[in-house]
Amino acid sequence: MDRTGVDVSVLSLNPPGVQLWSDTATATSLAREMNDALADIVAGSPTRFAALAAIAPQDPEAAAEEIRRTTGTLGFGGVLIGSHTGGQYLDEPESEPILAAMEETYSTLYLHPRMPSPRMLAPFNRRSGVSRPRPRRTRCA
Repeated sequence: MDRTGVDVSVLSLNPPGVQLWSDTATATSLAREMNDALADIVAGSPTRFAALAAIAPQDPEAAAEEIRRTTGTLGFGGVLIGSHTGGQYLDEPESEPILAAMEETYSTLYLHPRMPSPRMLAPFNRRSGVSRPRPRRTRCA
């Protein structure tokens, strides 16, 4: 870091993180375990590292508690979440506990983009009846 002029690095679980697990308990447990590991790394060099928490949006209530724990006890600056979890987006009513915990703790949200859900892609799928322009082919002489 010193050689390249980086003073502080923010660490996080690489997307899509725990959001791929269909088993909610596993996803929640893995998020907590990863956050504890990140906290240990940050504690070893607190002037060089910071962290964004991983949460499992599959269980919004547990995710809200993990936001409170990581931004409170562990001192993380916020949360990194992929743009959807199993096709569910944060603007859906089920995610209200997550957004409330973010607001309550004044946390930063890094909403990491990922491939849209099948539901979001459906209107662009040829089988849905919506046609897409075909690329023009150019012949080279």
